Amino acid sequence: NKQQRKKFWKEPTQLWEEMDLRKLSVILDGNFIAELEDIAPAPTAVVIGPGAMEKFRDPEPEVRAAIIGRYLAGATITLLNEELTGLSLSLAGTPTDKRIEFIIHSSQPVPAETVLEFGIVKGEFLREAEIRVRYQPRE
Repeated sequence: NKQQRKKFWKEPTQLWEEMDLRKLSVILDGNFIAELEDIAPAPTAVVIGPGAMEKFRDPEPEVRAAIIGRYLAGATITLLNEELTGLSLSLAGTPTDKRIEFIIHSSQPVPAETVLEFGIVKGEFLREAEIRVRYQPRE
């Protein structure tokens, strides 16, 4: 009742005299929760499977990759390496809160040990992530 609620918020231990708090049930109403849209993306890693890395040595590679992290829904991804020509990105599906899947396209093989730098853009926020291309060159 209203009087018990007042006592509880003022000093919860006062209610022990009137009722057993171990039998208390709590009902949460989520109407006060607001969805936060302006949260900066927080990428933690760029993921390219070992088998997919090998595709970078193909004549015109297309490599599937993903950025994992938090608050990624609604973000876009760009390639920041201006010195690399012939490279482009395309999304592979809709970004979720924890993952952005994309495809790296290139008009030529990408040399081993190349560092790919990505920009994750969401609203006014820009976060960066990178990965080193690793594969055994053919002899």
